[in-house]
Amino acid sequence: RATLEVRPMGEGQLADQFAPMADAMRSDGYDGVISFESVYHPGNGDFEAGFRMNIDRFKALFA
Repeated sequence: RATLEVRPMGEGQLADQFAPMADAMRSDGYDGVISFESVYHPGNGDFEAGFRMNIDRFKALFA
């Protein structure tokens, strides 16, 4: 049985990979859509709260 632990954006296993991905897209001149699908919630099942906790960090990285 597999388990999954979700973390706030920037605190999980991919934390150190977001900035290089964003930088690579910028340097390649990517000007398309980048979407944010959040599966994080702060322990209470409130996915909207998890989204709101992470969207500013996402925008800062990928804007």
